[in-house]
Amino acid sequence: MGYSFGKTSKNRLKGVHPSLTLVLNRAIKESKVDFGIASGVRTAEEQNEKYKKGLSELDGYKKKSKHQIQEDGYGHAVDIYIWDRENKRGIFDYTKENGWMWLEVGRAILRSSRLLNVPIVWGLTFNIGNGYDVGHFELKD
Repeated sequence: MGYSFGKTSKNRLKGVHPSLTLVLNRAIKESKVDFGIASGVRTAEEQNEKYKKGLSELDGYKKKSKHQIQEDGYGHAVDIYIWDRENKRGIFDYTKENGWMWLEVGRAILRSSRLLNVPIVWGLTFNIGNGYDVGHFELKD
């Protein structure tokens, strides 16, 4: 397809581990569905706000998120959204109607991960609270 990240998504990738950024930049070019970066690096305070809202089981202090800066100086996770070009809006949730788009983007990211030999984990593979974190991708430990 040949999509590319816009200015906002590029800014949200600042501080994210270069290997994960490489995977995402390859995937956006090969995906049949456009997507953007919803969040990259988070502070402890930002993570704690998500925790307080029930959006994460990690409080940012005792339990750190991979979005937070790790020992190597980089964040190891991103959250993405599907870009709905027709309606000019981001899609953040997984539904029966848009599930095929999430699967296409996920496959593009996982394919890029394998080709670049950068192991990652997709949030669709773990259940948090009452759902799956379909837009979350992180470097594998």
